[in-house]
Amino acid sequence: MLEELAKEAEHDLLLATIEVGRGGNSTPVSHLNKSDQPTWLLVQIFRDTIARQLRARHHSRASSLERGTFFRRIYRGGDAYTEYKEFRESCMSIIRGEWLDLGDDLKTLKEYASNVVEDLAKNELMIDSDSNGVGYLTCVKVGREDLPWNGTSK
Repeated sequence: MLEELAKEAEHDLLLATIEVGRGGNSTPVSHLNKSDQPTWLLVQIFRDTIARQLRARHHSRASSLERGTFFRRIYRGGDAYTEYKEFRESCMSIIRGEWLDLGDDLKTLKEYASNVVEDLAKNELMIDSDSNGVGYLTCVKVGREDLPWNGTSK
């Protein structure tokens, strides 16, 4: 079940987008509309950043020990996993000119990502997982009924 939740969250992160338009007419941002190209580019760079982090973790021998750290960083948002300055430099090297909505667009994507991983980022340990180097998922709450030495009575 936990594995399924994590895979679903990873899938949703890779499908992150920004909707343009109003009400029932909103659609995912597209490169076909010239005025939306900067936002579309930001979405692509955001997805690529997530994909690179997932790929690096996938090829790591300690993948399961890093999964919790990955989701908790995304949940924290801000510059925890992607810096505004880094995004701005990447985007501005491709699209020249003013881009007043960059910060708002990036904030929108990060808020979406934070909501996607919220349940997986929970910490049910009695310690601060990140400051104690706990990289695995800590969102499962283990109760007395889960302890094998308590027998089968509940």
